[in-house]
Amino acid sequence: MSRVSFFPLALALALFCCTALAQNEPAPFGEKSCNSAELFTHRRFVFGRIETLFKAAPNNGAITLFCFLGDGDPNTFQKVEFELLGRADRANSLNSDFITGTKSNMQFHGQLMQPNYKEASSRWVKLAIEKTPTYLKWYVDDRLVRTATVQQYPVIGQMTSPSTNLRLSLWASDGRMATEAGQLYLDQMPATAEFDYIRYYSYDGNTDRFSNTPAWADEFNGNSVDTNNWGLATYTFTPNACVFSPRNAQVGGGRLVITMTRLNAPVPPIGTTSTTTTATTTRTPTTATATTRASTTTRAVTGTTTTAGQSVMPYNLEGCYWDRYEVISDPYVGKRTANTYKECQRLCAADYTCGHFVWGDWKGCYLKGKRNVRLVDQRQNKGRFVSGPARCPTTSTK
Repeated sequence: MSRVSFFPLALALALFCCTALAQNEPAPFGEKSCNSAELFTHRRFVFGRIETLFKAAPNNGAITLFCFLGDGDPNTFQKVEFELLGRADRANSLNSDFITGTKSNMQFHGQLMQPNYKEASSRWVKLAIEKTPTYLKWYVDDRLVRTATVQQYPVIGQMTSPSTNLRLSLWASDGRMATEAGQLYLDQMPATAEFDYIRYYSYDGNTDRFSNTPAWADEFNGNSVDTNNWGLATYTFTPNACVFSPRNAQVGGGRLVITMTRLNAPVPPIGTTSTTTTATTTRTPTTATATTRASTTTRAVTGTTTTAGQSVMPYNLEGCYWDRYEVISDPYVGKRTANTYKECQRLCAADYTCGHFVWGDWKGCYLKGKRNVRLVDQRQNKGRFVSGPARCPTTSTK
């Protein structure tokens, strides 16, 4: 019987184990091991509607935050938020929450909205929160996903802190939130969360309506964070594994990018990390020509709703396109830049998840889905809208 040498096999196994360990470097429990950023508005917003278009950090242990926060009084803590929890084994979880009480005794009223929401880190997702004296509402891609009323939670009527502002951040669990957010791995850094815009619509308590156009907005069109609009945090908290640093917040290409790095590591420029989207995007203007929100201006449109890709009203442009109407549908696929509405349609047709498109004369091309198709009358706006299906029933897109 010939001898069999086990040395090569043992060596291979040892190398494999070492490599596996090197590729899974867990952050130490309860310690500060990373830098990231949090932005907060100088302006106060007690009530109103806030919107953003964002891509969350996909990393295990990472938490992308978008919220109202009132914590100026040490005896009061009031927060209404969306959080994307990057727990990989649940393919990310989108959570809506509001928190009351004090900093030392917080009362959580959370609800897990989307337990498997991996797409929130792979495409642009629109989030909105409405905060009034009598109710809170959370929207994902223009779809209402949760309502909390003062009848259900009387404490909502007390959420009137004058210090309330808007906050965006990317932070990470130091291990004490591993159940919710997962284990943070240092070898997965840098990680990025991206925000295309922030818009605030004021609230009129007499009519229980929000303004049709933004009362305040940041489209992130510059080359750095606008410090007239935003403060940049230099603090941390428990159970955050990261220390916030202004250098980890960058603006470029029409978006805000928050980068999570190892503690004291250099911050790579926008577009150089594997998790950052480098495609150019175009944003809707925030002047009077901006898109009026569907939640306040949707009008009844005569027509019949049919299956995806077919009309929901008689076509009024070339027998295929809805002139000056904005199509709303689920899900929101993403946005591109297009010089013409036909170019926008071709981009939609090239994406199998896109069922409809909306084009604006500022060259914005918004790709929509195939479900819950409805139209918003935009004829009162100065901006030009053209909507349509991914493919025309009778007209070529060439």
